[in-house]
Amino acid sequence: MDTNQATQWIADLGQQLGIGELALNEDGVCTLSIDDGRWLVIIGYHPSEGGLRLMICVDDLIPDAGQLAELMTAHFAWRESAGTTFALAPGSGALVLQRQVSDVQLAAIDLADTVALLVDCAEAWTARLTAAPEPAATDEAPVDARVWGSLA
Repeated sequence: MDTNQATQWIADLGQQLGIGELALNEDGVCTLSIDDGRWLVIIGYHPSEGGLRLMICVDDLIPDAGQLAELMTAHFAWRESAGTTFALAPGSGALVLQRQVSDVQLAAIDLADTVALLVDCAEAWTARLTAAPEPAATDEAPVDARVWGSLA
């Protein structure tokens, strides 16, 4: 993918989303605000990488050790990440979800669908990691009321 192709993919995305003129800035980046600003999708073009990189930083989610293990397990062969990679933001440690796409991949699934997949993945993992933990199972055997009843 060259700069002209990247520029065209971004312009087409703006048209598909009904926001008109969407373009990369001088640094090769544009930002989309999704769901009233809940998600900021950053799309960047880097000529040396030959594609577009999409990222969402979940600023309010800093995974603990158990959650990191869960993320890395889910990331194995992208089984539970839908092709999204997980990282931690330098400095803050916040969860970052990323997708790298080439022009060949975008010919099969367009950029709007790729953005939607990334947002869906961010929503699902945010819900999963912020859900209240399930109560731990106890090793205690159930009490037989007939036994205790005879002691009363």
